[in-house]
Amino acid sequence: SVSFLAVESETGTGNQSRQYEVWFSIEVICEPAPPLKVLAVHCAVQGRLSLLNDTDGTEHSFTLRGVGERSLPLDHVVLHCSVRQVTHSTLQVPNYSQHPLTCQVVSDLSIISGPPTLDIKPGHTVPYTVSVSPWKRGKHTGSVSFLAVESETGTGNQSRQYEVWFSIEVICEPAPPLKVLAVHCAVQSSVAVEIPLSNPEAEPLELWVCLEGEDLSGDTRVCVPPQSRLNYTVTFSPVITGKRTDSVVFQSELVGEFWYQLDLLAQPPVLTTLPQSSCELGKWTRLYIPLVNPTDETLELGTVNSNPRNFTLELDTSRP
Repeated sequence: SVSFLAVESETGTGNQSRQYEVWFSIEVICEPAPPLKVLAVHCAVQGRLSLLNDTDGTEHSFTLRGVGERSLPLDHVVLHCSVRQVTHSTLQVPNYSQHPLTCQVVSDLSIISGPPTLDIKPGHTVPYTVSVSPWKRGKHTGSVSFLAVESETGTGNQSRQYEVWFSIEVICEPAPPLKVLAVHCAVQSSVAVEIPLSNPEAEPLELWVCLEGEDLSGDTRVCVPPQSRLNYTVTFSPVITGKRTDSVVFQSELVGEFWYQLDLLAQPPVLTTLPQSSCELGKWTRLYIPLVNPTDETLELGTVNSNPRNFTLELDTSRP
């Protein structure tokens, strides 16, 4: 209600007065607005919301802008497997709608396979089995989505997209090596290791080569002609003595991944004896010591002189 109050003075009665009041009873009727439509797909839309007062004719308008983003994944699935081995995992796919759905299964990972569709009753959860068969080592990330078109009841032919998806992380360990090769080499020297490759197919076989080792060098790609053999050459050039294990990995989407393990032993450098020199008493002569750097990097070498009384080291960078 709304009240109006006033004080009324009475004429001829001195200072007497009385209160004057008028009040109104107001009834407000609010009609429910139509429900706002929730965006079901990833897009940006604009609209206008108008509020009209029928009593005084005033209108309030609002510009609406909505961005429909992709929903969060239902679960994050981590799978551990090995190269050339098939691993299975089960995903629990729900149907939150009130209609039966036939979902199309989509994945951005080529190493994942499974049935192309999945039927789910309203309010039910159905298991879906995915098969993972990676062809190379490493971590692979992607997703598996279940998409369907859901018809809305009472809206004519209108429909919206239904989506449930899972984020997938595949951690793939390498398979056992085809062969273990033992390689020995002295520091500051180089040795070549030949690895045989064959291609029995009628098409050329292109292989990507990954050398896992600081002292290994070789081509990063090799092409084996059809129905032929060739040797891939990797060079071992150690700069520090000791034992270590490195690998040569060959990868191709056609044949997958295979690799060789190299058990490397870097031995101390071979002792070099300089030719005997002679010099008259009180004079001096000079000997040149050739130094070879078999690596692709600049080496900084320290020197130790066991007889500084009779020998002095001079660095002459002008000589080849």
